[in-house]
Amino acid sequence: MTTFIKAEEQNVALFNYVNQLSMESDQLDEHNKYLDFKIEQYEQMMEMTNNDFEKKNLENEERADQLRDKIESTNEVIFEVEDQFIQIQSIAKDLVSEFRDTRFGAKVA
Repeated sequence: MTTFIKAEEQNVALFNYVNQLSMESDQLDEHNKYLDFKIEQYEQMMEMTNNDFEKKNLENEERADQLRDKIESTNEVIFEVEDQFIQIQSIAKDLVSEFRDTRFGAKVA
């Protein structure tokens, strides 16, 4: 009878230990599911971040191309204005030279 009682106590203790291990296993499974979910969320965020980065990079490249075109057209305008100034300078130089040749004086008689 004593052996049976000891065996039954050991059986109950082992049963409680198995239940405790089962609960811990369930908790670990739940925690693993939570971690898998979080990993998936972070991977999606990373993918979105990469896509956003690529999108911004393309937008920046397009903007850089637009700015290069604008700079080039502005430089063309600047060169045209410089040519016009050179022509005006030449005309003004000729006018000043002709004015000197007239020997016009600022004195009033």
